[in-house]
Amino acid sequence: MICLLITDPYSYERLLERALDAAVREGEALLAVFFFSPREVKRTIDELGEKGWLGSGSLRALEASMLAGYRALAGDVLADIARRAEERGLQVHTQLFEGDRDGLMHLLEGQGCNKVLSDGPMTGLEGSGSKEG
Repeated sequence: MICLLITDPYSYERLLERALDAAVREGEALLAVFFFSPREVKRTIDELGEKGWLGSGSLRALEASMLAGYRALAGDVLADIARRAEERGLQVHTQLFEGDRDGLMHLLEGQGCNKVLSDGPMTGLEGSGSKEG
């Protein structure tokens, strides 16, 4: 299985084409995973609070809004990836993964990924097959 790891929803186009080409060339299914860390979102929000820019109620509302926004954006990105993979006749699976890199590594290893293409750093994913960044 070819695994496509999306961490930046604004720069995945070129990487998607590489993943689609690899899946077609190798006769493999495609797994597209949109990854983000709610802990990192919270850390960013906490930094705003520490600077005194927002009160605690506003911080919680902003955090909830940002998480909802990431989830909606992930849904749009994954739908686009699925549509484009299906246009090429590929079997495709999509998944939103919210968590940390250890959990993500466990997910990818459990999916039998023989190639992982990522738009972000692959630190912590060394045991998951070949990588292309």
